[in-house]
Amino acid sequence: MVAEAGGGHLLSRLVSSACCPRLRRLRLVWLELPGMEEESLLIHAGELLELSLLEIDDLRFLELRTSSLRVLQVNGCYGIEGLTVSAPRLEDLEFLVEYPLHIDGDLSSVARLKIELCSHAYLDDDKNDGSIRLLECCRLIRCLEVCLDVSKVCHLSTHLIDILQMRIKGIANIRKKQDVDIIKSSIPQLPHVASLKIHVTQRDGPCSYGAGIARLLAQCNSIRYLNLSFCYNRVAEFEKLMGTDDELQFIQFILKRASGVAFNFDRNSGKKAAKTVLNLCHALAGGSWTTRNDANLSYNYWRRCA
Repeated sequence: MVAEAGGGHLLSRLVSSACCPRLRRLRLVWLELPGMEEESLLIHAGELLELSLLEIDDLRFLELRTSSLRVLQVNGCYGIEGLTVSAPRLEDLEFLVEYPLHIDGDLSSVARLKIELCSHAYLDDDKNDGSIRLLECCRLIRCLEVCLDVSKVCHLSTHLIDILQMRIKGIANIRKKQDVDIIKSSIPQLPHVASLKIHVTQRDGPCSYGAGIARLLAQCNSIRYLNLSFCYNRVAEFEKLMGTDDELQFIQFILKRASGVAFNFDRNSGKKAAKTVLNLCHALAGGSWTTRNDANLSYNYWRRCA
């Protein structure tokens, strides 16, 4: 749908309580709003319960006066810069944003929050700032869902090529590019989160997301339900570890909360692999190892004592 220049004001009028006093659910998708770069899209609807704004490129500022709103979904509106909100009953918030977001209003009523984070970027990148701001404002959330985008690691050769190209073009004051973890030091304390879901989207090439996930787990110290979803994965393997504290924290968190963990080994390296696993899980006291055979598959199984 394409609105004429200045049509944002007419749209606000159309969905207002004055025109649609019984409006309960509103969904705006692929809406083009020319001239909205400097104006706010105002949604003033006292009876509105659910609002979805999807793939609206021209949206920069959103103002909500929705006293009954319970569910808000903002997805694909990556140009949005500001949110002014008066929605005291808002409980379920999905807000996927990639850049800084100014928030004016109280979001303490939100119980469920869905955001997206990028694992790595260049130094001083602000790609996660909007999502971090949402975490800071929604300080009482009990359920958190995170879409984690694992970026391809930039190698030194890539940096050198970029620098050489910039020098050839005569660009001065070159700032060194760094592919750094932009999650580890930015997640606030989330003491009320009891349910945490993390969906990992992994791009081609070498990558590392252990530190980011470990930080999320560390900041949510009241977790009762944990769901980790890795795209395309059917078998999880811990291999070629570097022995960092982040890796150890991540692995220990998973193992210490498991009532049973199964490790499958091939016949050639089974003994060596089993020894490695035993050393890794040495800190997990109160359990025992047994060997089982199911459908011609031999594996070691650790179970925590009751």
